[in-house]
Amino acid sequence: MGLAFYVRTAGSVSEAMQSIRRESQAVDAMVPASEVMSLNEWIAGSLFGQRIAASLLSVLAAIAFVLASIGLYGVVAYTVAQRTQEFGIRLSLGAQPRDVLGLIVRQGLAFALAGTAVGAGLTLLLGRALGNFLVNMSAADPLIFTATAVFVIVLALAAASIPARRAMRVDPMVALRYE
Repeated sequence: MGLAFYVRTAGSVSEAMQSIRRESQAVDAMVPASEVMSLNEWIAGSLFGQRIAASLLSVLAAIAFVLASIGLYGVVAYTVAQRTQEFGIRLSLGAQPRDVLGLIVRQGLAFALAGTAVGAGLTLLLGRALGNFLVNMSAADPLIFTATAVFVIVLALAAASIPARRAMRVDPMVALRYE
Protein backbone atom coordinates (compact mmCIF):
# COMPACT_ATOMS: atom_id res chain seq x y z
CA MET A 1 0.00 0.00 0.00
CA GLY A 2 3.06 2.27 0.15
CA LEU A 3 2.61 3.32 3.74
CA ALA A 4 5.41 5.18 5.45
CA PHE A 5 5.89 5.48 9.17
CA TYR A 6 8.27 7.94 10.76
CA VAL A 7 9.45 6.90 14.20
CA ARG A 8 11.44 8.99 16.61
CA THR A 9 13.77 7.12 18.92
CA ALA A 10 15.92 8.15 21.84
CA GLY A 11 18.11 5.06 21.62
CA SER A 12 20.12 3.41 18.92
CA VAL A 13 18.73 3.74 15.40
CA SER A 14 19.78 0.21 14.41
CA GLU A 15 18.02 -1.28 17.46
CA ALA A 16 14.89 0.72 16.65
CA MET A 17 14.90 -0.56 13.05
CA GLN A 18 15.26 -4.17 14.22
CA SER A 19 12.42 -3.64 16.69
CA ILE A 20 10.17 -2.20 13.96
CA ARG A 21 10.83 -5.19 11.70
CA ARG A 22 10.17 -7.62 14.53
CA GLU A 23 6.92 -5.93 15.62
CA SER A 24 5.58 -5.62 12.07
CA GLN A 25 6.19 -9.35 11.53
CA ALA A 26 4.46 -10.10 14.84
CA VAL A 27 1.34 -8.15 13.78
CA ASP A 28 1.09 -9.69 10.30
CA ALA A 29 3.72 -11.98 8.81
CA MET A 30 2.44 -11.26 5.27
CA VAL A 31 3.28 -7.55 5.48
CA PRO A 32 6.93 -7.02 4.66
CA ALA A 33 8.89 -4.30 6.40
CA SER A 34 11.40 -4.10 3.59
CA GLU A 35 12.56 -0.50 3.51
CA VAL A 36 13.26 0.26 7.13
CA MET A 37 15.97 2.90 7.23
CA SER A 38 17.02 5.94 9.16
CA LEU A 39 15.95 9.36 7.95
CA ASN A 40 19.59 10.25 7.27
CA GLU A 41 19.93 7.22 4.97
CA TRP A 42 16.71 8.12 3.17
CA ILE A 43 17.83 11.73 2.65
CA ALA A 44 21.26 10.59 1.47
CA GLY A 45 19.61 8.21 -1.01
CA SER A 46 17.33 10.90 -2.36
CA LEU A 47 20.26 13.28 -2.88
CA PHE A 48 22.50 10.70 -4.55
CA GLY A 49 21.96 12.09 -8.06
CA GLN A 50 22.70 15.64 -6.97
CA ARG A 51 25.85 14.54 -5.17
CA ILE A 52 27.11 12.70 -8.24
CA ALA A 53 26.39 15.75 -10.39
CA ALA A 54 28.15 18.05 -7.92
CA SER A 55 31.16 15.73 -7.80
CA LEU A 56 31.32 15.60 -11.58
CA LEU A 57 31.10 19.38 -11.81
CA SER A 58 33.86 19.71 -9.22
CA VAL A 59 36.12 17.43 -11.25
CA LEU A 60 35.31 19.37 -14.43
CA ALA A 61 36.02 22.67 -12.64
CA ALA A 62 39.39 21.35 -11.47
CA ILE A 63 40.20 20.28 -15.03
CA ALA A 64 39.18 23.75 -16.27
CA PHE A 65 41.51 25.39 -13.74
CA VAL A 66 44.38 23.15 -14.81
CA LEU A 67 43.73 23.85 -18.51
CA ALA A 68 43.53 27.58 -17.83
CA SER A 69 46.85 27.44 -15.98
CA ILE A 70 48.47 25.49 -18.80
CA GLY A 71 47.08 27.95 -21.34
CA LEU A 72 48.33 30.95 -19.39
CA TYR A 73 51.71 29.28 -18.96
CA GLY A 74 51.87 28.64 -22.71
CA VAL A 75 51.01 32.22 -23.62
CA VAL A 76 53.50 33.69 -21.16
CA ALA A 77 56.22 31.19 -22.14
CA TYR A 78 55.70 32.01 -25.83
CA THR A 79 55.84 35.73 -25.08
CA VAL A 80 59.04 35.27 -23.09
CA ALA A 81 60.59 33.28 -25.92
CA GLN A 82 59.66 36.01 -28.41
CA ARG A 83 61.05 38.74 -26.16
CA THR A 84 64.33 37.04 -25.21
CA GLN A 85 66.37 39.61 -27.10
CA GLU A 86 64.51 42.44 -25.36
CA PHE A 87 65.25 40.94 -21.95
CA GLY A 88 68.91 40.59 -22.88
CA ILE A 89 69.05 44.26 -23.86
CA ARG A 90 67.29 45.27 -20.63
CA LEU A 91 69.69 43.19 -18.55
CA SER A 92 72.75 44.48 -20.43
CA LEU A 93 71.61 48.08 -19.89
CA GLY A 94 71.43 47.55 -16.15
CA ALA A 95 68.00 46.19 -15.40
CA GLN A 96 67.90 43.87 -12.42
CA PRO A 97 66.69 40.30 -12.92
CA ARG A 98 63.88 40.94 -10.44
CA ASP A 99 62.67 43.78 -12.70
CA VAL A 100 62.37 41.32 -15.59
CA LEU A 101 60.63 38.87 -13.27
CA GLY A 102 58.17 41.56 -12.16
CA LEU A 103 57.47 42.61 -15.74
CA ILE A 104 56.53 39.11 -16.83
CA VAL A 105 54.54 38.26 -13.70
CA ARG A 106 52.58 41.52 -14.07
CA GLN A 107 51.76 40.57 -17.66
CA GLY A 108 50.49 37.13 -16.59
CA LEU A 109 48.58 38.71 -13.74
CA ALA A 110 46.95 41.17 -16.15
CA PHE A 111 45.68 38.23 -18.23
CA ALA A 112 44.31 36.57 -15.10
CA LEU A 113 42.64 39.73 -13.79
CA ALA A 114 41.00 40.40 -17.15
CA GLY A 115 39.72 36.82 -17.32
CA THR A 116 38.52 36.96 -13.71
CA ALA A 117 36.65 40.22 -14.34
CA VAL A 118 34.94 38.83 -17.47
CA GLY A 119 34.13 35.57 -15.67
CA ALA A 120 32.70 37.37 -12.63
CA GLY A 121 30.56 39.58 -14.85
CA LEU A 122 29.18 36.62 -16.78
CA THR A 123 28.58 34.72 -13.56
CA LEU A 124 26.57 37.61 -12.13
CA LEU A 125 24.48 37.79 -15.31
CA LEU A 126 23.92 34.05 -15.59
CA GLY A 127 23.61 33.62 -11.83
CA ARG A 128 20.18 35.20 -11.84
CA ALA A 129 18.94 32.69 -14.38
CA LEU A 130 20.58 29.74 -12.64
CA GLY A 131 19.88 30.92 -9.09
CA ASN A 132 16.82 28.69 -8.80
CA PHE A 133 19.03 25.60 -9.00
CA LEU A 134 21.18 26.59 -6.02
CA VAL A 135 20.28 25.21 -2.61
CA ASN A 136 21.20 27.15 0.55
CA MET A 137 23.37 29.50 -1.48
CA SER A 138 23.09 32.82 -3.25
CA ALA A 139 23.97 33.17 -6.92
CA ALA A 140 26.12 36.18 -5.99
CA ASP A 141 27.81 34.82 -2.86
CA PRO A 142 30.74 37.18 -2.14
CA LEU A 143 32.74 34.49 -0.34
CA ILE A 144 32.68 32.19 -3.37
CA PHE A 145 33.46 35.03 -5.77
CA THR A 146 36.40 36.14 -3.63
CA ALA A 147 37.74 32.62 -3.11
CA THR A 148 37.51 31.84 -6.82
CA ALA A 149 39.21 35.10 -7.80
CA VAL A 150 42.02 34.51 -5.31
CA PHE A 151 42.45 30.93 -6.52
CA VAL A 152 42.63 32.02 -10.17
CA ILE A 153 45.14 34.75 -9.34
CA VAL A 154 47.35 32.34 -7.38
CA LEU A 155 47.24 29.89 -10.31
CA ALA A 156 48.13 32.71 -12.69
CA LEU A 157 51.07 33.76 -10.53
CA ALA A 158 52.32 30.18 -10.43
CA ALA A 159 51.87 29.75 -14.19
CA ALA A 160 53.63 33.04 -14.99
CA SER A 161 56.46 32.61 -12.53
CA ILE A 162 58.00 29.62 -14.35
CA PRO A 163 58.73 31.44 -17.64
CA ALA A 164 59.54 34.60 -15.69
CA ARG A 165 62.30 32.82 -13.78
CA ARG A 166 63.63 31.48 -17.05
CA ALA A 167 63.73 35.01 -18.52
CA MET A 168 65.37 36.30 -15.37
CA ARG A 169 68.33 33.96 -15.96
CA VAL A 170 68.89 35.03 -19.56
CA ASP A 171 72.55 35.73 -20.31
CA PRO A 172 72.63 39.16 -22.01
CA MET A 173 75.34 38.11 -24.48
CA VAL A 174 73.44 35.02 -25.56
CA ALA A 175 70.19 36.98 -25.80
CA LEU A 176 71.76 39.67 -27.97
CA ARG A 177 72.94 37.00 -30.41
CA TYR A 178 69.52 35.28 -30.33
CA GLU A 179 68.07 34.72 -33.85
